[in-house]
Amino acid sequence: MVEELTLRPAQLADFAFCQRTYLEPMRPTIEKLGLDEASHLANFARRWQVEQVRIVMMHGQVIGWLQTAATDDALFLAQLFVDTSFQRQGIGSRLIRILIEEAARENKAVTLGVVKTNPARRLYERLGFSVTHEDQYKFYMRRHPDRTRAPGIVIETARLRIRSLGDDDLADLVALIDNWEVARWVSSVPHPYSEADGREWIALVRQDHATGRPRRFAVALQETDRLIGGVSLDGSTGDRSEEPSLGYWVGQPY
Repeated sequence: MVEELTLRPAQLADFAFCQRTYLEPMRPTIEKLGLDEASHLANFARRWQVEQVRIVMMHGQVIGWLQTAATDDALFLAQLFVDTSFQRQGIGSRLIRILIEEAARENKAVTLGVVKTNPARRLYERLGFSVTHEDQYKFYMRRHPDRTRAPGIVIETARLRIRSLGDDDLADLVALIDNWEVARWVSSVPHPYSEADGREWIALVRQDHATGRPRRFAVALQETDRLIGGVSLDGSTGDRSEEPSLGYWVGQPY
């Protein structure tokens, strides 16, 4: 079961928690490099703007925070920290996804800066960010909005996202289902499978979701939203019944 995350506006009383979760991972680096901790805290206090900060909650407990600022064409992620006891649970990637979806509703990109030694860069790349420029200390990254992602019902598990299809899925759809080792088990799929076939299927699924009672879904990875298969309730049971049957396919690499 995926634990629900909620965000609430920060209050001035949250400053101490935010400062602590900022300083804890930074302290070893500060000590190793012989830097002035007091200067770091003073700089943090200047950058922490309560109106830009949201507190991350799970089961009513404060577990992290993030700071964002909106520009004309992007949502800038200035800071994101998760309390130590809740790290390595995929919470950071889920929060990034929340911001991506939030920005997409306004057709905006998401931008951020990541310290060059921070392994989080690999996570951002998996989530669709790419480096736009760099300075001595940081890579600056941007993720453009999914311009053609269709709305519809979304079902999420710890590992998977069951959703509608969008034009951005076309390349993965064709590459995965054009494989004979997949196609031969799916009676309704032509082989070879062309881009025209893929576009026709994407349009059908999006139309299906527009009804509000969809029976066809894409299966994507929760962490990256990358298409890995499909599932539907429009198959035949073979006994002339009106009851739909569950069918699915998964790309060979998965």
